[in-house]
Amino acid sequence: MNLSSNINSTNEAQNGNGYTYKDNKDNKDNEIYDSYYNTSLIKKYYWTIFLVLMLSLGVMLNFSFFSQLQYLMVTKIKALVPCPLQYKEIKNIIFFPGIAFKDITFSKSCLKTTDDITFKELRFTFEGFGIYPLIGIKISSKIDYDDKTKLVINSLISWKESIFKIDEGQIGTTGFLPLFEKIPRIKGNVQVKSFLRVENKRSLIKEIGLLLKSNDLLISEQNIQGMTIPELAFKNFSLKATQSNQKTVNIEALIGIEKSPMYITLRGPMTLAADDFTSSSLKLKTDLRITPELLKNLAIVTLLLKKYEVRDGEYRLSVGGTLKAPSLMQYDAP
Repeated sequence: MNLSSNINSTNEAQNGNGYTYKDNKDNKDNEIYDSYYNTSLIKKYYWTIFLVLMLSLGVMLNFSFFSQLQYLMVTKIKALVPCPLQYKEIKNIIFFPGIAFKDITFSKSCLKTTDDITFKELRFTFEGFGIYPLIGIKISSKIDYDDKTKLVINSLISWKESIFKIDEGQIGTTGFLPLFEKIPRIKGNVQVKSFLRVENKRSLIKEIGLLLKSNDLLISEQNIQGMTIPELAFKNFSLKATQSNQKTVNIEALIGIEKSPMYITLRGPMTLAADDFTSSSLKLKTDLRITPELLKNLAIVTLLLKKYEVRDGEYRLSVGGTLKAPSLMQYDAP
């Protein structure tokens, strides 16, 4: 038998089922069908395709989730009858999931301020999950009141406890603090760093740390309870609060410089109240120095401080009572 007669450009073979297939290298149809299974393009652009699909999925999920969250928040805001809130715009944040309020106003009747307080923007974004020191969700809150008052609060919220931290923030006292009736009219900018750990159920403070600093602090001329207070340029101001144990916070404060019309130092413990932070008790040793020029304008203050005077214009006393009702007492040397 001539083998060459069985060999041509088209080879035939049989499989175990008797099915005959053809292997023809010149067959154009095979080239077309092979192109359907060519994965070189997919392999080349694998990560690009994957990221596009994930981004599309994320956008769809975010729109669905945050539309529901936005609806829930709007419903809750409208239900705040004692403390009504108004806002100009509310929008979703897609790429870093969150919600932003534009020109949101808090009622003066709720905050007990002289006027309504309007923030340029309040922004809340989901930052993922944390495992230390608590297992919970991470939320970043951006507070933008004006050009000089900007705070970013990073929160870690778990089932039992929550942590709130400000790494770098600034409060512009000119536009913000004067809205509170019990705070004297203050000018300047205060740098803020803080750490707060609270028990969620009872809102009990378990750990606190605070650092305030300013280089341009000034109290404007004003009338307080019938007494005219002249302008006081303190310039330097610092306050540090660190917790030494679960119930005690050590406070160190410095107001003014050597040439200031008034120079004050405070130091001592604050014992935290179990249920109401404003009821925390104070025991602060205080040294106060007032220039003769200022004493002439503060005759009533001079009479009140007379029993605490250690020498002309210098006074030593203790600040006791509570945060919401402080009182002056005799200085007890350690």
